Amino acid sequence: MLLFHKVPNKLLPTSQRLVRCLSTADTSAISSASPKSQLDEFYTYYTTRKELRPYIYRPKNSSLLISKNLKDPKTGEQLKPKDPIKPLSSQALISYINSIPNGSNDLLNWFLEWTKPNHRKRPLWNYITPRHIQELLINSFFKIGNYSYILSTLYSTSNKFIHAGNPKIFDINHFFDSYLICNIHRNQLFNYKNGSNIQEKKLRTCWNHIVYKKNLKQSGLTNLLLKVLGAQQGFDPFTIVKELKNINTIELPIDTPIVTEKNTLELENFFEAYKFNYLACKTIEEFDPKLISESSGDIKTFITYFSKITEKLGKEDYYTELKNSITRSLEVKKISDEKKSTEAIEVKPETTEEKQDK
Repeated sequence: MLLFHKVPNKLLPTSQRLVRCLSTADTSAISSASPKSQLDEFYTYYTTRKELRPYIYRPKNSSLLISKNLKDPKTGEQLKPKDPIKPLSSQALISYINSIPNGSNDLLNWFLEWTKPNHRKRPLWNYITPRHIQELLINSFFKIGNYSYILSTLYSTSNKFIHAGNPKIFDINHFFDSYLICNIHRNQLFNYKNGSNIQEKKLRTCWNHIVYKKNLKQSGLTNLLLKVLGAQQGFDPFTIVKELKNINTIELPIDTPIVTEKNTLELENFFEAYKFNYLACKTIEEFDPKLISESSGDIKTFITYFSKITEKLGKEDYYTELKNSITRSLEVKKISDEKKSTEAIEVKPETTEEKQDK
């Protein structure tokens, strides 16, 4: 039997209160620069040598910087004074991710660059939150592309994140759930089956990277996603993820006041906070509806509430939007691949026989 906790809005996890906190923050403290520019400024500051920062970023030292004629170690150009670095909000990265068009390599290139410095650049490594990881994985899979590369980069840089003091990004409810959702849909799209135990190996690799398990006892949705993956691929995932076998507590915001409020900002905050929960629930509903019917009914209630909020906001259904997005992306890729194949045939060198015929 699945157990559901009704979560009061004021008790939302930090990552789910993200949008609300930002929307009520003092906007005078937020940079007017684009999200990408803010990220670049932050990155440049923390990858600049410490001894140079006081000269570059303190206005009172600007004349001293110019008089010393100091050169940028990377470019060789003269260093110029810059405005003091501003705090970087978590929303900056989320906004940047959501601004990147389908098929672009910008997100992958940004992430590869961000994870180049060593773990001693702690502010860079600790800026990334579990919510950011969820945005990276879901958007790279369903919309932007390069999901596999981003996932493998997370695996290969996991020690850097951990040594920098940020193991929280390798958690169950953001990282692992996103992995399960993406792989379930990926298996369907490409008709992947459990050949040579590949799916078990992939699941084991991901689970071995999950080092932050604080919310394990509230991971009932993860339990259901594992059951979906296991049924789809014909293996028992709980031989690998033993800790989640008997976890059945699901936390969903049922009957919270915000659901019935008409305030657009509050509804928008609710949508942003719970859209990934909705994605998980709809994935379970599509691939194994029996699991939904066997629950106490609160998953269906949550799906209905979230759908109503989406309608009030005039948005496209989030699940439908993502499904349509990846379908379009695959069609574009297919056309592109066919075009490349045709062009390759058209420019194929003449054979000896063809030359003799002429």
